[in-house]
Amino acid sequence: MAKKKQNRGKQGKKNISEGAQKANKAALAKSAVPVGSEKKGAKSQNKPGLKLFGVKKEQERGRARVKMTKKGLSKRGIIGAIILALLVVAAITTGVVIGIVNNQPKDEEIVEVEPPVEEEPEEPELPTENPDPLVEEPTGVEYYLEHPDEYKVAAYKPRFISIPAAGLSRIPVTEIGTTMLSNGGAQLDSPASPRVVGWYYISSLPGQAGTALMNAHGGDLGIGIFKTLPRVNNGDKITIEMGDGRTFTYRIVEKTYKYLGAESDAYMGTVLDSPVPGTPSLTLITCTGTWLPAQQTYDQRLFVKALLE
Repeated sequence: MAKKKQNRGKQGKKNISEGAQKANKAALAKSAVPVGSEKKGAKSQNKPGLKLFGVKKEQERGRARVKMTKKGLSKRGIIGAIILALLVVAAITTGVVIGIVNNQPKDEEIVEVEPPVEEEPEEPELPTENPDPLVEEPTGVEYYLEHPDEYKVAAYKPRFISIPAAGLSRIPVTEIGTTMLSNGGAQLDSPASPRVVGWYYISSLPGQAGTALMNAHGGDLGIGIFKTLPRVNNGDKITIEMGDGRTFTYRIVEKTYKYLGAESDAYMGTVLDSPVPGTPSLTLITCTGTWLPAQQTYDQRLFVKALLE
């Protein structure tokens, strides 16, 4: 009997134990996550009151957030990679360009070398007085009236005379001297040609200190080149061109008529005097007035004095 009681006690304990196990299994079936839904090796969590439906929803949301995060990271990563690639390309390109520019051969500095200055030969100093003897008037000097550029004289001597107020331009100038008279005096010569002007060769050179003296034929009846000289007035200009091309301009300050004879002879003593002492001057002389057939000359002499400007 005692054994039967013990067996029954054991059997009751066993039944009680089996019933407890069944009850526990039923509770787990209602509240726990199914065994097949857990990840391999993961421990099952048995939280009181957690329903299976809520767990699935929460897991799906978590997976969606993970996917969205991965998707967002994927897009941002691609954009970032593109920007980074563009920056790298830009940096490489800039470096290449800078390298090319730096490697370009530099333009050689052009050093202008001035050609050696050739020293011009010093021009010989021109004389202030005529050092030469009288040069005779060239034959056929009238030719140079039409061909003035062909007329040549020494560089320091007068070549042409121009008097715009008298209608004269680049009239050739020749050299004249004097003729001794029986009374011991000297008479100023006139050019052989009535178409040119004579410069008294021992008077001052034009442009120099002193007075340059010139004489030419005039008068209303003939073809003397100075027949128009009476037209000039004080203030009119006279230009002398030299053999080297230099020009000197004189301004008329005196215009004087003297009758032939004692009056004109007396005035001849002043023709080498400047109207203003110390100022270079020019004196022109010609015949004018009434023709005297017996003497073959005119009854007056015209004296024109001018100062160098």
